[in-house]
Amino acid sequence: MSRRIVILGAGVAGLAAAWKLLHLHPDDEVIVVERDQVPGGLAKSVEWLGYPLDLGPHRFHTEIPEIKTFIKSFCEERMTRVKRFSRMYLNGRYIPYPIKPLETFQCLGAANAVRYAFSAAGALFEDRDRDAVSYEEYVSRYYGTKLYERIFEPFARKVWGLDPKYIAAETARVRLRGESVWHALLDGLFSKEETYVAEFLYPPKGFGQIAEQFAEEIERRGGRFLYERTVKRIDTRGGAAAGVATDGPNGEEFIECDWLISTLPLPQAPGLLNPAAPSPVMEAAAELQYRAIVLLYLLYDYEAEFEDTWLYYPEEHVPFTRVSVPDHFNPARPRDGRTCLCVEFCCEYGDETWRAESDVLARLAQQTLANSGLVKRDFCDHTTVKIREGYPIYHVGYDALTTMILGHLRGLGNVITAGRQGLFRHNNIDQSIQMGLLAAIELSHQNGVDHWYDHAGRFENYRIVD
Repeated sequence: MSRRIVILGAGVAGLAAAWKLLHLHPDDEVIVVERDQVPGGLAKSVEWLGYPLDLGPHRFHTEIPEIKTFIKSFCEERMTRVKRFSRMYLNGRYIPYPIKPLETFQCLGAANAVRYAFSAAGALFEDRDRDAVSYEEYVSRYYGTKLYERIFEPFARKVWGLDPKYIAAETARVRLRGESVWHALLDGLFSKEETYVAEFLYPPKGFGQIAEQFAEEIERRGGRFLYERTVKRIDTRGGAAAGVATDGPNGEEFIECDWLISTLPLPQAPGLLNPAAPSPVMEAAAELQYRAIVLLYLLYDYEAEFEDTWLYYPEEHVPFTRVSVPDHFNPARPRDGRTCLCVEFCCEYGDETWRAESDVLARLAQQTLANSGLVKRDFCDHTTVKIREGYPIYHVGYDALTTMILGHLRGLGNVITAGRQGLFRHNNIDQSIQMGLLAAIELSHQNGVDHWYDHAGRFENYRIVD
């Protein structure tokens, strides 16, 4: 018996779910609803002046065995293996990242280096088995208070927009992996590269090529895409999702469904339900927040002499957090005497940075990049891309809020929420793909959604490999 399955969002989680469903159940009717004109979500590419630009430094790397197997059969032969080079701008100098002991100590100065070393040595005696509540507590315990205050605290404030004492420790566990400064120094000294990406895979036509291949195969197997559609509401009848009302170029359309997979931002879900979710669930959704991102692309009329794929800027006086170099993600792309840089500004939706004109941000970034010696001349063109739901903010207590929302969605019986946005998780591309594949497998069992929500905690084990 065929089923109609509606998937909200054509990011990689939604695409992977649709692809897997059509492989497992070719008779199912699979409809993917997407607000954009193209598939991919945050993993799409946009064309600008001959450049396929990604929304940040996206690349493919995975530590998940089944995803390694999947990507090898799906598209690995189309991708190029790229060596990663990164640096950090600290104290007026660019130093290697992952950190190397000699360069780091030289950068910090002998007196400061001694203080940082003693502080880090003291952290060795911290009780790390005791659960940390905040980002501040977690990082200080592993790296020492001096390095925390010098590097991690200002960077966290820029990225998340909060005092790190109010950021949940889970943020650090996900992104820093829990190694001490001594582990990091040994990695750098002996080039073991255990905790960082040393090389990665990249599609020759931009990262969006992976999403495009998903979409092509989905359509070839009979799946249907509804682009430029905004989800207006999710109607429920008899305690289950009955269908989705969308608004698009031809007005409102109601799409009935037997099953619903949502990859929309989790805080949006309760407000879309009709009848509305109970007040405590709505209040929980209102407390969950995302950090917005403005991506500034600067074009220069000469070829860069540095080889970095991306660079970090942790200090508070630098207004942006990271710079990536699209050309260096795709060595096979013919060089044409130009260089494009992607500069990442984290901000609040609607604040001064979000509202700023592209030229204002370009001048702001150019001043730092020129003073640091990274660029030699002024840019010749610029553009921006704005992302409203960039990073889920793990503030202290956020997990109780997500649990409440997921508990309500679970009660609908035929709704699964998945993906970076749908589960409010810090995910890499490979992890979002795995979420989508697992969501499809869950529906193939046709035993309800309890198993999915009972095991949602497995995704908390994801770590960002940087």
